[in-house]
Amino acid sequence: MAHLDVGHRSDPAGDPAKPSAPAVPRRILLAVLRGSEGWTGIGAVLVVLIVALSIASGDFLTSSNIWNVLRANAIPIVMACGMTFVIIARGIDLSVGALLAVVSMLLGEALTHGWPGGLAVVVVIAGGMVLGLANGLLIGVVKINFFVVTLGTSLIFTSCSLLITSGNTITLFGVPGFGLTDTLGNANVGAVPVPAIVAAVVFVVCYATLRWTVFGRAVYATGGNPDAARLAGIPVDRITVAVYAVSGLLAGLAAVMYTGRIESATPQVGSDLALQVIAAVLLGGVSFSGGAGSIVGTLIGALLLGVITNGLDLLGVSSFWQGDVTGAILIIAVFLDRFRRRT
Repeated sequence: MAHLDVGHRSDPAGDPAKPSAPAVPRRILLAVLRGSEGWTGIGAVLVVLIVALSIASGDFLTSSNIWNVLRANAIPIVMACGMTFVIIARGIDLSVGALLAVVSMLLGEALTHGWPGGLAVVVVIAGGMVLGLANGLLIGVVKINFFVVTLGTSLIFTSCSLLITSGNTITLFGVPGFGLTDTLGNANVGAVPVPAIVAAVVFVVCYATLRWTVFGRAVYATGGNPDAARLAGIPVDRITVAVYAVSGLLAGLAAVMYTGRIESATPQVGSDLALQVIAAVLLGGVSFSGGAGSIVGTLIGALLLGVITNGLDLLGVSSFWQGDVTGAILIIAVFLDRFRRRT
């Protein structure tokens, strides 16, 4: 019997037949997921969400609400920029929320003991980098699994933040030396919140580092194929240590901003921040398996989560639902990353 080719037909003019209807949505989905380093799709979702919330609530597109969204999400954006380095390098840092808490408590202790404001800020940010460096050494040099290390240090940092004041909050309003911290967390330049300006500067520096520097290319190479990177002469272990130090440094900066924002240092903070930051990075198209992604996507992912939270508040939805939304988005982001890599 003659072979019948049913997989590739031509129309009467001799041109290949058009893709079947089910294949068209699939191709469109793949094009969206793969475009612009994986963040095109989430960017489109953010635009649609903004339009929908603008229709649903007349308060959403007001200037005061826009600045409020940017102010509220400056801290997650700063932390997510650091997390982007870690995940691109094929790691993850579960300790950033607890690190923020312990650095905030150390800042509160320093200010209440008479440290000059500028010195206290610089020292605690450097302290955040040292704590991140410790994570990196355990992972990159000692070769302990990054989940084990960062989960363990998360528990250690949380315990330390409670031990510093036996779980009590340190009120900083009116404390001498609090001015710089207050500026970084609360002040405005004109109508623009200072935290948003800080987040923008961090984003630009991180974007330029990943895109145009030798270190940035080494981070991608380390995450893409560590063995090949070693053969190419890239110091993979040192890059691993460095990305965790970057994450710790930016978490330390975020701690200063947070302390200024709430005008106090409290150990009861940061428990949900790690998952929120990881969700933003993965949602923005950074591959969970490392070696791919863009910090532009991280920014869009963080803004999407922030807009969702703000929209739920404006629509009167209970804050209890926000954890459900973030968790669902995290699962969807990992699923889409897997789908993108397998197709």
